[in-house]
Amino acid sequence: MFMFMNCQKSTIENISIKDCRHFRGYRYGLFSNNLYEDYLYDLKNNCDINEIRLKFIRRILGTRTTHFAETLGINLTKNYANWDYPWNALKTTSMFSPSKNPDIVCHASQNGVLVSHINREFKWLEDAYLSIGNNNYLPKLYGYITVLRLKFNNRYSFLVLDGNHRISALAASGETHCLMNVFSNFSLNNKLWYLWFGLLFRGYAKIDAQAILSRYFWENNPVINESNDFSLLIYDEPLLNANFSHEKNY
Repeated sequence: MFMFMNCQKSTIENISIKDCRHFRGYRYGLFSNNLYEDYLYDLKNNCDINEIRLKFIRRILGTRTTHFAETLGINLTKNYANWDYPWNALKTTSMFSPSKNPDIVCHASQNGVLVSHINREFKWLEDAYLSIGNNNYLPKLYGYITVLRLKFNNRYSFLVLDGNHRISALAASGETHCLMNVFSNFSLNNKLWYLWFGLLFRGYAKIDAQAILSRYFWENNPVINESNDFSLLIYDEPLLNANFSHEKNY
């Protein structure tokens, strides 16, 4: 789904979880207002599973956005498609179809959200927490969490390309660092913005490109929007219990 500019070199490094970010900018390390981590932190604290799932659904429904500025919660001079990173070689097309949804947190379809995808997230998150809780983060056997190193004003941040469920489970389990597969690119910093494909070929404004990069260095997570418009759920299968009343159309 997400393509990144010339990520050719990678190393295995012990990375601080608090320096990692989700595509939407959520900071990891239990800073709250992280959709995945909050789910698992509540699970760890034995909160009611149906209430945990209901909050997750409300957040998924409340975070469906139409352009990148809105998605990242920043001001840009133009509207750019979601996930059209200025450093990407190619423009990324937003996922507007409910069925084309590899990452539900990045799902922007205005036609609704498939219940099967929500159920799938419940399973992935809960399975990840159960596995990590039993000391089963075994990257040599099952794959490393994969991140992209970003640089801004001599600071580093790591965008999680693969493993958002696992890193959330590690944080909720009390881990502060873990081994990750780190991709690096010399041009992915704010001093070499002039090399980014978005500026060279796609009309990206410099100020917007730098605003997007700097978004992944915010210290705290903004409050996550929630919605009770459950009519946006597409019942391709029954919803796992989530303690709300809504006419089911499956």
